[in-house]
Amino acid sequence: MFLRESVEMLKHAFFLYEDGYFDCAFYSVRQSIENINNMLLSALDSNKYKLWKDKARFPSDKLVKEQLNKQNEAYNEIKTAIPEFFDKYDGLLKRANKFIHKQGFDTFYTYK
Repeated sequence: MFLRESVEMLKHAFFLYEDGYFDCAFYSVRQSIENINNMLLSALDSNKYKLWKDKARFPSDKLVKEQLNKQNEAYNEIKTAIPEFFDKYDGLLKRANKFIHKQGFDTFYTYK
């Protein structure tokens, strides 16, 4: 279900982007990736899954990634094998967050 939801969010991101809702499209892409990270953490720790399922306070994506780094060998192997992917992802995420959170006049819809 996590993967199916992530795919659906990516599909919606394309429509949002085409309609000019760039910040919403970026958010959907970001959230689809965070959803997969949540899935990985939930698979490792049933208590985290229970928190998520019960809509209790769940760790931020930054904390989720830190926990995956500590607890998941496969996650670390992939990060080690293709660090350029994760570096590129982190850079794009930081850039997208500026649009999502409207930081800077150049991210405003009304700025010309």
